[in-house]
Amino acid sequence: YIKSATNRLIGSQYTEFELIKNLKYRATFGLDFTYARDDRFYSTLTNAGASVNGQASQGTLQDANFNHISSLNYTKLFGTDHSLNALFVAEYQRDAESDNFATVSGFPSNAIRELAAGATKVTTTSSSTSNTLFGLLLKADYAFKGRYLVSASVRRDNSSRFGENNRVGYFPAVSAGWRIIDENFLKDQTALSELKLRGSYGQTGNQPTSNFGARGLIGVGYNYLDQGGLATYQLANPALKWERTSSTDVGLDFGFLENRIYVSADLYYRHTTDLLLPQSLVYDTGFSSYSANVGSMQNKGLEVALNTINIRGEGTGGFNWET
Repeated sequence: YIKSATNRLIGSQYTEFELIKNLKYRATFGLDFTYARDDRFYSTLTNAGASVNGQASQGTLQDANFNHISSLNYTKLFGTDHSLNALFVAEYQRDAESDNFATVSGFPSNAIRELAAGATKVTTTSSSTSNTLFGLLLKADYAFKGRYLVSASVRRDNSSRFGENNRVGYFPAVSAGWRIIDENFLKDQTALSELKLRGSYGQTGNQPTSNFGARGLIGVGYNYLDQGGLATYQLANPALKWERTSSTDVGLDFGFLENRIYVSADLYYRHTTDLLLPQSLVYDTGFSSYSANVGSMQNKGLEVALNTINIRGEGTGGFNWET
């Protein structure tokens, strides 16, 4: 028989309130918990169990992902021309996973299916892993008459997936926009419904997919006769650090006929350094590769997007056609 079951609990809760005028606090808590179990028994009447006097296996998996975000948001209008929005965010993530799997054979009876009844151990494996990420974000947006827009931010991330000295990464960003359509020299024209020039520069970081890419690891199961054995199977790289991508973008948006025809054009350049990739090693070391920051990559180009509203229906049930 085969019996499998997966139980999953997903929950999210938040609270928000105004500390003082224009300053709001928001806290969000999230949990994603999974427990899965798989039981199998192959009797002596099956092909899998006939030659080994029955075979049974059992596997369990437990994964718990916790997330908490706290934010402070300040919004203020100064007269009729100036607006300011400031945001501070603190985020904590933790993911912990463990699994166990065992297979035994040699059962005295097809009616007894517990693993302890098997005379021969075929396979036993288990693993446990976890990772944490703690991030801080500070961002400010300023607008003058809704026409001139400036935004700046900096993010600090601390990841457990890197070496002790390189866990922290700082990622700044800045952007500006000019809604030319609101200028006085265009107030009498009727052809354009939107005209905006914008530009941005920012950095983002990427972390390894493995929780222990920077660590030297020792594997179990290297046994000889009845003696347990250990062996190194991954080299450490304490210098492993964040992969970093710098992006520069200049764009122009313009619309016609109340934005029923809307065009966005972007000229972009992206440069990635310290790529996280396996670094090959000579076989004399006993290892084929290890996790390292190797190489860089860049791409640039021009993107143009055209959106049109061909038919706009009346009311909520009307027919709409957009391309």
